[in-house]
Amino acid sequence: MPPSVDAFLVTATDAEARRVREVHLHQRIRGMDPRDDSALTLMYARRDLDPALFPGAPAVAEELVVVNHIYQTTLYGELLEGVMRVVKARAHRMYPAIPVPQLWTIVRLYVPTFLKLHCLHVCRSEYLVPGAVPMDCEPRGDAPARAVQEAH
Repeated sequence: MPPSVDAFLVTATDAEARRVREVHLHQRIRGMDPRDDSALTLMYARRDLDPALFPGAPAVAEELVVVNHIYQTTLYGELLEGVMRVVKARAHRMYPAIPVPQLWTIVRLYVPTFLKLHCLHVCRSEYLVPGAVPMDCEPRGDAPARAVQEAH
């Protein structure tokens, strides 16, 4: 079940609630409506993020806006689950001695980032072009199935 920012705020400390509000403010400044299922927002609120990577709310908001843009303008959202399964299956065949839970940890850590970059490259999506819809990147109903078939 995805995390809920609203549920978190019920028991959050004042400092945690302030950090959530800061992220939401910076998302709105960048034109994005905050989502209630943002794990990154919760991690920032709890100080679970590396401050070198996310030094403040503006950096967290920028990441959220970029990921939202990728999700809305590419096939990323339709492909992610299928691609992760294919990568896990192939890794398991190549490295059968590695336990499946450890493989999933590795897949969840790296595959989403690689797929985001791939989608941006394939769709030639520009960095945060408001309202951009890249050519030939419209979501298609059979995209996840097709991607999995092509990967085999």
